[in-house]
Amino acid sequence: MFSVTLVKGQTNLVPNPSFENINSCDSVWLGPCFNQVPYWNCPAGGSSVELYNACSTNSGVSVPSNVSGFQYAHGGTGYIGFVTYSSFSTNYREFVQVRLDSTLMTNRKYCVNFYVSLADSMAYAANSMGMYISDSTVNYPATFFTLNPPIISSSIIADSANWTLISGEFIAHGGEQYIIIGNFHTDAFTSHIIYNSSGLNHYPAAYYYVDDVSLVDCTNDGVEEIGKGNINISPNPATNQFTIENSQLRINSIHIYNVLGEEVQSLKLESSKLAVDLSSLANGVYFVEIDSEKGIVRKKLVKQ
Repeated sequence: MFSVTLVKGQTNLVPNPSFENINSCDSVWLGPCFNQVPYWNCPAGGSSVELYNACSTNSGVSVPSNVSGFQYAHGGTGYIGFVTYSSFSTNYREFVQVRLDSTLMTNRKYCVNFYVSLADSMAYAANSMGMYISDSTVNYPATFFTLNPPIISSSIIADSANWTLISGEFIAHGGEQYIIIGNFHTDAFTSHIIYNSSGLNHYPAAYYYVDDVSLVDCTNDGVEEIGKGNINISPNPATNQFTIENSQLRINSIHIYNVLGEEVQSLKLESSKLAVDLSSLANGVYFVEIDSEKGIVRKKLVKQ
């Protein structure tokens, strides 16, 4: 039986998570540091964070083509962009922050997702993009490098063609109200590579677009993963589809449940290999119940 005692859905606590709500298409250059993106701002003393949107008539900050590169929005028509490493100034960083819709609760688990894409006109690619979760706003720059963000990318992100998911989970101590995104490591602890050598003469920095930020309460998924054996799901995380493979067991039916234990999709079949379409489902955590001739197998699946 599924446990459906969880009453909190996967409600995103990040307001304006895709940067679609903006004050004016004519002032996107100013971005969140100048109150042009409702709810979002830059930490005290922080520098410029650009806003890009397809509605802009300024080619420098339009979407998909702009002064920083070429990229379609991960969701909607806009995104932001900022520097996480540079060679023109020691430990130069740019950060963006937002106050959450509700205060985090003690000892509850929260799951974080946000998407980044390297701006291809810049010189460098770097690692250490992360998210810090705070009780209050944090001053820049003196205290930032002393912080230990629970969500961080240890790998260098050098993909400018696609969006890369940065995700993780953490246990709240209670009272957290803000998230801050950026690179909290000094140059000495940031790995980087030259991605675009011509960018050394243009803007010698690692600069990333950011889109679709989410933070949800995922303390209890409502459905537990059960069953072992030769049934596998791939890829996981998945985008538009996943494949169930096994070489020994006959699969009778497949049921997909959300984190509340509600069935959102089902298939009946007799097969040993099946590609399952996920295009109608929103991004998030699901459980795939596979009814085979040997019993029930339940797998956790992340759709992104």
